[in-house]
Amino acid sequence: MIGKPTHLVSAIAPSSRLRLTMMRQLWITTVVLGAVSIGSWTMYLKGVDSPNGLSVGIFLTMLCILTVNYLLTLSRDSRDWLPHAALLAIFTVVTPTYLETDHYRYVWDGLHLNQGLNPFLFTPENHPDFAAISWAQLINHQHLHSIYPPVAQIFFAISSWLNPYFWPFLFDPSQIQSVDGLSPFQLTLGWKVFIAITLLCCMYTLRSRGWSYIFLNPLIIMQFLMNAHLDGFLIPLLLLIFYGSSKMVYLRGFAFVSAIMLKVYPIILLPFLIIKEKGKWFPYLGVISLSGTLMFFSFYLSSQGNMLTSFFVFGKHWSFFGYIHQILVDLMRLAGYGNQAIASAKLIGAFLGLTLFLTLVWQVHLKSISIRLASLILVTGFWMLSPTLHPWYLIAILGLALPYKKLFLTPVVWTCLSLASITTYINNQDPIIIRYVCYTIITACLIKDIKVISKHIRRKKEIL
Repeated sequence: MIGKPTHLVSAIAPSSRLRLTMMRQLWITTVVLGAVSIGSWTMYLKGVDSPNGLSVGIFLTMLCILTVNYLLTLSRDSRDWLPHAALLAIFTVVTPTYLETDHYRYVWDGLHLNQGLNPFLFTPENHPDFAAISWAQLINHQHLHSIYPPVAQIFFAISSWLNPYFWPFLFDPSQIQSVDGLSPFQLTLGWKVFIAITLLCCMYTLRSRGWSYIFLNPLIIMQFLMNAHLDGFLIPLLLLIFYGSSKMVYLRGFAFVSAIMLKVYPIILLPFLIIKEKGKWFPYLGVISLSGTLMFFSFYLSSQGNMLTSFFVFGKHWSFFGYIHQILVDLMRLAGYGNQAIASAKLIGAFLGLTLFLTLVWQVHLKSISIRLASLILVTGFWMLSPTLHPWYLIAILGLALPYKKLFLTPVVWTCLSLASITTYINNQDPIIIRYVCYTIITACLIKDIKVISKHIRRKKEIL
């Protein structure tokens, strides 16, 4: 219009462009998640072991689509968290779990805990209900007691009540036949609803502060939202531990002990968190000690010692897709160490891990790096040295790396590339070539990030 002030046009235009960009991003994400949902249902209905590489092709296509969308999203700071949260929550509930069998154990433990039975007391194959439930035959390692700590067991029990298919059995345990014959989609419905609720709470907390960095990551979408792995629940706990208000010391302490009782390994962060609390370390340790003791012994006392035994068995026997550990094993086998290669690599890894831990403590003492960065480096190093590295183990790294989303490459690249190891579940082969291609790329990113940290420490301008 002639005579219209030009400053009004210039003020309105950026806002309109922003809304247009946000709408375009939302539509792209909707199409991507729709395509991934179709792919996941195809693999679910045809079976992961479909011939002619169909499942591998579908999986890698989904991974590529999600990765491209994620990298495009990282270039923008999306603020339209609410429609994305609703979209991701719906996606979580309607997609099936199909790649692994961990969810059968989740459901088994949750149902029996609701009946007052300690999940550590019986192995599935020795339980009276085992033969009467067809899907129980698919539980992984039926001869072992549960390996999931107390908070995980509580989550399993809560999610059982969110599944209407379980209500007849929960109200009347004699109706055992009501939970028999359920499909994997029906079995995991309550667990997926619980994940969707957690997702909504986390995205509301983050809002415009980096939700897309975590929740559009392919690892989160494929292994937490879609395949329902327990490790994703570390995200809200880590957000509370590291970003909670300074007045929430008791709540942060409870969140930390919950993280330990969920996956155990976060206990390595205890020295850093004590330093972080400064003058509040006494009430912090008090909450950790009291709540941790109650959680532990509420399950341990009635487990006949099986609770600790199952944890040690898991740590002793599993070895899969390790990074530095696997490289050491391969080198030792070439050198003729044979069956001693794994044990020797574990000892070297323990020494390297202790060295890393002491180095980080010293750097924190010198105030060269922050508690958050030290925690990120320690957890990253822990999984690099671990004998077993399933991709979903890396979910916690995204929560710790959130303040450095524009600075470090390793958390983004590693979490995306780690999903390539899933191909071994599909074709039951050790993907040696895939492993070394992935780790070559990750090593290059790691070297770059180490240079960034070293440069920052030398300048001594600001603590990372």
